Amino acid sequence: SFSAYQYFIYHAGIVWLGLYLMITKQVKFGLKEWIRNSVILFALLVFAIWINSFFIDYETNFMFVVYPPAKGLPFLNLNHGWYVYMIHYILTGAILTFLFQLKWIIPDIKNLRKAK
Repeated sequence: SFSAYQYFIYHAGIVWLGLYLMITKQVKFGLKEWIRNSVILFALLVFAIWINSFFIDYETNFMFVVYPPAKGLPFLNLNHGWYVYMIHYILTGAILTFLFQLKWIIPDIKNLRKAK
């Protein structure tokens, strides 16, 4: 399918852009940025739910908000319903982004303690 190749190219471009911004130091990380990024990700989540509702006849699954990315996942599954899946999905995203930015968050937290 042509669209599969197209999505692969788009995804590669997005990953390349993210890496380029990080390597060239055009991205700042820290506690404030983590909170801002989390709010943006949550807004994108709401937007993805909205967009998926428009295309429900085509069984779209943007950002995996309709169903998990794979079957048999221990934490991200629909065994307990969609609402529990969404809570797990949001927690997984928050924890992963927090762990990724932890190196820059720790100095910010230390600076906050010194300021008090």
